[in-house]
Amino acid sequence: MEDKINGKTVVAIVVALHLIFCSSSHVIRGQGFMKTSIIEDGIQGGAAQTSADAMARRGLMQFPAISKTHFAFVCANQIWIVPRDGSAAPLRLTNVPGTKTRLAFSPDGQTLAFSANLDSNPNLYTLPITGGTPTRITYLPFNVYLCQWTQRNELLFYTDSLSFNFLAMQLFTVNSNGGVPVKLPVPYGSEAALSPNGDWLAYTPYWPQTNLRQTRKRYLGGIAPDIWLFNLRTHESKKITKWPGSDTKPMWRDKVVYYLSDEGPGHRSNIWLIDTASGLNKQVTFFRDYDVNNPSLGPVSSGKGEIIFQKGADLYILDLATNKSRRLEVSMSENQVTAKPRNVDASKFITSSELSSDDNEILVGARGDIWMLSTKGGAPRNLTRTSGAFERDPTLSPDGVWVAYFSDASGEYELCVTRSNGSGQARQLTTLGAGFRYAPKWSPDSKKIGFTDNRGATYIHSIDTRETKRIDVDPWSQQAQLAWSNDSNWLAYTKLGANRLSALWLYETNSSTRHQVTSGIFNDSSPVFDRHSVYLFFISNRSFSSPAFDPLNRTFAYRNTSVLVAVPLPFVFSISCR
Repeated sequence: MEDKINGKTVVAIVVALHLIFCSSSHVIRGQGFMKTSIIEDGIQGGAAQTSADAMARRGLMQFPAISKTHFAFVCANQIWIVPRDGSAAPLRLTNVPGTKTRLAFSPDGQTLAFSANLDSNPNLYTLPITGGTPTRITYLPFNVYLCQWTQRNELLFYTDSLSFNFLAMQLFTVNSNGGVPVKLPVPYGSEAALSPNGDWLAYTPYWPQTNLRQTRKRYLGGIAPDIWLFNLRTHESKKITKWPGSDTKPMWRDKVVYYLSDEGPGHRSNIWLIDTASGLNKQVTFFRDYDVNNPSLGPVSSGKGEIIFQKGADLYILDLATNKSRRLEVSMSENQVTAKPRNVDASKFITSSELSSDDNEILVGARGDIWMLSTKGGAPRNLTRTSGAFERDPTLSPDGVWVAYFSDASGEYELCVTRSNGSGQARQLTTLGAGFRYAPKWSPDSKKIGFTDNRGATYIHSIDTRETKRIDVDPWSQQAQLAWSNDSNWLAYTKLGANRLSALWLYETNSSTRHQVTSGIFNDSSPVFDRHSVYLFFISNRSFSSPAFDPLNRTFAYRNTSVLVAVPLPFVFSISCR
């Protein structure tokens, strides 16, 4: 038994190294090697290529900025500029690798500032609107994010370079020609803007990314960003937003602060305003389909000025005099934005791996595809080859014939199977709809698959009957840990009780009945059957023999509480049959 385990480990390590070195050396060669072909900023869709014109209208125009004569944006990781009167086609200002973000025009509209990782980590750069070589302004060791090009010809930015804490951002200004950054007199801050006269600073003390504003919707917790005002002369400060959700990206126009907030109906991020003189607070845009992102204030060319922003796949301009928004139409010819395919070494993006029962192959999930690798050498086989879908959590059936996995090809993650030898077509097994599913687990007879979802439900799918049955639901939406008995008739799983401690349960497939195995007084997890299904082993946090006193909280702390426990299954089965 010991030699067998060590042998598998050695084989897995050798093959993994072989995969990395081989695919790195031959990544540009034929289809046999572990290679994925993609288009910059998007996955290549085979014959159904996306045109450059449509690509420019489908969310690739980002981080817009606007001046009296031009507007600029980032597309395909390059900076583009377009005359506002439409007299010329978009002009690409940069042609260097690296991510560019957060564009801002100088007050005279002749220069662009932006954040970019052209040399290493993101720093600030400037570039004339006629093009040329970007000029590096800051030389800080960590992330630098541009907020504003101020009326005093300074760049306002935030960084964690000098706080020595990647979550603790601090605000600085630096001359647009370079020099030593000057820290503003607030301890921490991120998204910020200076008033036109330079006296007031509007800013968010917390870094908005710490509450995952972009991915965790409707967050109302304690680190949701609020907007504060700080007087740089008198050091007076006050909070001007009251919404418990996300308020960020402040922009000054006279005595009015425009900002992003998800306070409105549907809690979509829209543009709001606060008049610092009268206290008027109101919503300005009312989009319900997509969030407003990356707003940038423009100069006053007429009326009260404009704000350019992203919404969905498009750029919009908000007229501050009328509070009306209009969508920008940008036409980019095919020879301007070229979607160049490139080869990607998928071995650098491995998310899961599993050794076959005969030690001859390794099943790998990498970069949204599923691969079979031979431990004896040879080319990897891509079993899915789907550029428009993402496959994950692959697992081999015990008989080695099938691979089960989850795919979002239908628009939602559904359970699918395909043959491990690459023949035939993949087959979708479930139609559960919205939600995420996790950890498919084959029964030893290769006829059933257990899995869980994000709502805490546990399912069993029968290959023979093609029926998917929900057998239980965790009241706390916790994903269960699953284990099959050797005869495939019992599924052991974990489930939290009212006390939020995990107990072990058994589900009998023949009678469709559930039985609680452990009391739930202790936290029990990681069930596994022995080969003859005589014992059910699990880990239990029930050893409290070595307490340590905590003088600060005046209580006891218990370390190493987990122990290995075995339950004789004939005893469990006899109880469940009473």
